[in-house]
Amino acid sequence: MANPDSEVNSWDICAEAIHWLRAAHEMYERSREFRSLGDSLDNVLECPGDDWRALKARADRAFSSARASEHFFLISLKNARHWLKALAVREADEREAIIAYMDKIRPALPVRDFREHAGEYLLPEGKPKREGFRFAGSLGDGLSFIVDATSDISHGDDTLLGGRVSKNELFAAVCELLPVLEAAHDGFSSYHRLNAQGT
Repeated sequence: MANPDSEVNSWDICAEAIHWLRAAHEMYERSREFRSLGDSLDNVLECPGDDWRALKARADRAFSSARASEHFFLISLKNARHWLKALAVREADEREAIIAYMDKIRPALPVRDFREHAGEYLLPEGKPKREGFRFAGSLGDGLSFIVDATSDISHGDDTLLGGRVSKNELFAAVCELLPVLEAAHDGFSSYHRLNAQGT
């Protein structure tokens, strides 16, 4: 186990990783709630006699909130990765689970980067499009599409972020790793307390 007296120890690093994974969990849940609200309002819009403009405004706000939540979901995944890389170097017991998580979220990282700097690619005075900004894909039912990294594709109960990364699969990776880290953090806490009492 890493030295608990070092400036930043495994307990601190694990706590930061857990913080960002929990943030990703929360952002995922919020984005689903907002998308569900937007979808339900869109369905009501098809019924005659409703106040169309007010409902449309509410649906637009719900989809905007879902989009913002998805962006912060991606940011949280990337921030967790920063701390997990440091933890994997120090702690062999958690290394395999961390590497599996890294592999699962890797396709999402360029989408986060493209979205963070979307203006640089989309505005007329911006830079030339970086390779991968636009994506051609297929849903497997004969429907093909071309989207850029700022767009999403709704597919059943899932959302393909940037048209290429399953939001549900990213969330599953978070749910798989989080209890591993929480158990490890409890172990680091016990070790830290025992050593503090012994000094």
